[in-house]
Amino acid sequence: MPTTYVDATPSANLITSLGATPVSGDSVIVSQPRVRYTAGMDLSNGGTVDLLSVVIPRSRLEGVGDQGTRLKVECDRTNTGTFVNKVGAAVPVMVTGVSITDEIHTVINDGLPGSALDIESALVKFWYNQGAYGVVRGTCDLEVCHAQGGSMTIYEAESGAGAVDLLIVAGGTVEIRRDCTDTIMGSGTLIVNDATYTPAAVTNALIYGGLITLKETASALAFTVWGGATIDCTQIRNPVAITCTTHGAPIILISNSNPMAVTVTETKANNSPGLVYKYID
Repeated sequence: MPTTYVDATPSANLITSLGATPVSGDSVIVSQPRVRYTAGMDLSNGGTVDLLSVVIPRSRLEGVGDQGTRLKVECDRTNTGTFVNKVGAAVPVMVTGVSITDEIHTVINDGLPGSALDIESALVKFWYNQGAYGVVRGTCDLEVCHAQGGSMTIYEAESGAGAVDLLIVAGGTVEIRRDCTDTIMGSGTLIVNDATYTPAAVTNALIYGGLITLKETASALAFTVWGGATIDCTQIRNPVAITCTTHGAPIILISNSNPMAVTVTETKANNSPGLVYKYID
């Protein structure tokens, strides 16, 4: 029978606190108050254990790991594994997978303000960012990201990681520094900050609302943009040609003092009045 392990014994060593090494199919709850775990962090037992879930609930836990010693997990269980982070304020949670091809299937990041979930060396199928700060390192291969709150940074892909398949921004702030096959945005803020971000066609990037800020991008971008959305080009660091299909009257911000050229080709759909240009000194 699968077992749920709780860190009931005060110790900086997580395995010691759990009382045993979990096996595949087990679940782990990490919540010991006034403890920062710095040892006994390999819940994968050398890559042999695939957990059903790891849950870090609201508690007075002080932290899980650091850059040198991360919590090591695999949570796949045939596409049902979950990693849930709901830590209290100002608590760091540092995680590594077994490898970039081993799954942490679903990540739910909903910690309090000031806390952070930082994941490297894993394949994450779904990441739901609902609160706190989420960090997707370059060695984390992220497929689908749904940002609903908090903030995130998705770093440049490396070591076999690929483009994000689908990025949905429904709240909060996301900075993306890698390519993304499809983007859907309804509210919140999306910061594009890498030359690899290249929507293939206007149908691949649907901007219904919110603010999309372009800092560094590919030389050509394509968006479908609705009224209520704003495209901010005032901080762009490279020349860019933007192709837009517009619905309603979205806003585009251009800086008079930025020497980088921004050219826009627009197709107005459904009798749209088209882009509203605002020039910033």
